[in-house]
Amino acid sequence: MKKGISIYTLEDKLLDKIINKYSDYVSNPKNVHRQDFSNINMYTGEVIYNDGKGIIDMPLSTHTNIIGETIIDRENLPKPQYINTRNNFLFLLDNIYRHYINTEPDVNDEVWFLLSSEMLKKIDEYYNYKIEVLFILGVLNRRQFDEKRCEYTLSNPNIFRSTKCQLGDVIEKKERFQNAFEKWHKERIIEIHEEAILPFVDKYNKSVKHLKLIDVDGARMCADSQTKERARLYYHNFITKIEERQINNVVIDSNGRWYHLGTALPKNLKPYTNIQYSIDCKNSHPLLFNILILDYFLNNDSISINNKYNIDKLYSIYYLINYYIFDYYNLFSFHYFGGNLCNYLKTNNVEDDIIAKVKKIPYDVYTYMYHTMKGNFWEYFLEYFKDDHDLMRYEEKDRRGEIKKILFAKVFYGGQTKIYQNDKNKQWAEAFRDKYPNVWRIIVWYKQTLHEETIGTKEEGKKVLSWLLMRVESRIFTNILQKLFNKRGLVVISIHDAIVVLKDNNIGEEKIKEIMIEEYAKYGLIPTLSVDRYY
Repeated sequence: MKKGISIYTLEDKLLDKIINKYSDYVSNPKNVHRQDFSNINMYTGEVIYNDGKGIIDMPLSTHTNIIGETIIDRENLPKPQYINTRNNFLFLLDNIYRHYINTEPDVNDEVWFLLSSEMLKKIDEYYNYKIEVLFILGVLNRRQFDEKRCEYTLSNPNIFRSTKCQLGDVIEKKERFQNAFEKWHKERIIEIHEEAILPFVDKYNKSVKHLKLIDVDGARMCADSQTKERARLYYHNFITKIEERQINNVVIDSNGRWYHLGTALPKNLKPYTNIQYSIDCKNSHPLLFNILILDYFLNNDSISINNKYNIDKLYSIYYLINYYIFDYYNLFSFHYFGGNLCNYLKTNNVEDDIIAKVKKIPYDVYTYMYHTMKGNFWEYFLEYFKDDHDLMRYEEKDRRGEIKKILFAKVFYGGQTKIYQNDKNKQWAEAFRDKYPNVWRIIVWYKQTLHEETIGTKEEGKKVLSWLLMRVESRIFTNILQKLFNKRGLVVISIHDAIVVLKDNNIGEEKIKEIMIEEYAKYGLIPTLSVDRYY
């Protein structure tokens, strides 16, 4: 007999309603939800379908080909069997609700999540019609960005409940889903990092499982103190996961970033865990863009969305440039700085053709690189917008985060390549462009160039500049972790641009910083590190 498991589901009465609605939707060609809605008769209130033809036989699913013709994909499905349909819905509803509670709410306390069509289809070929019925009945809401990307949310999460399930078919579906995901994930890891990385992944999984709560009551009080309902649910879900040791293995995205329970752990809960301190890189992504800047001037032919950012011999020259900027930027006026830098490179045996390219780097680019290395990149904008009405709505401690969010959206990550006058946040992009005009020009060039490279591919229209920055970051931090995992008496995990150190380690903070700085240097970068302490 299969051991029971906990699943999230709906009350039986509502579940039966969903099953009956689904059964008619997929098997009845005259189902009202398949019809094309035309209008409503303003005098009688009658719904008009199919341009006045009324209810007619309609196919279950269609698509439009490149010349605009409607192609029928499927006319109907046979009348589905009740038990099998119910089990499929139990699996799907549990999967949906877990996505919901595991997704961090946005600033409006709303949660939007993605579903993996590839994985769900391995378990239930017709899952998409079940999703449609959940939308029809108002269990799910959705927002469609394009034909390939759709986000979902629950209309009322309170209708879900946790129950014990001993149905072998449902348990088997969950196991198959997990096994399919792990197989797919292992293939992705090898594709990004090659098979030699797998022992590293095993060490990472062991480290993540050391994360625990040391003050459960304090954590619960922290969760209860959240003013927004969805945030309280999110916090309590984390507490339950850590308490019950529901700590899954690390996963990796297409840019090599590692994700695990700790990466989404709310900052307010960290003092109640065994996290001792974290060391992060200040203004990490603006700093990482320095690599892309120097690629633009010195290694333009190599720029591609497919660049994996393995260590390049040019990075040693990038380090010489960054080292000189870091130490000497404030000692020379802009009239002499570029020339002195080129002389410094010449004394370090840098080739003449590279020095000739360095001579073309404008001074505001050096200014940008200097402030990102010193870790005070955001401070200029904090001062510049100190009297901004919208920014003043936030507490002083939160303003830096708000500036980062807007500048990432309007400058680094946004798809726009020009500043539109009707954009309510255009002043942020204008401030960046005015302060760093040539950096702005380089960012625009990257967006346009990378967009052109994606035309005709599945990546077309996506904001791929951010992918390059994440890819560099993941390479650096994977290298850092590989070194740290080999240190006895040290348990660490990473949260994107930070190394998180768990309690009772035998390695000093300065040694960890030294390793981090060494790995950044291999990419030609000089970071400024900061420490957040929780004990």
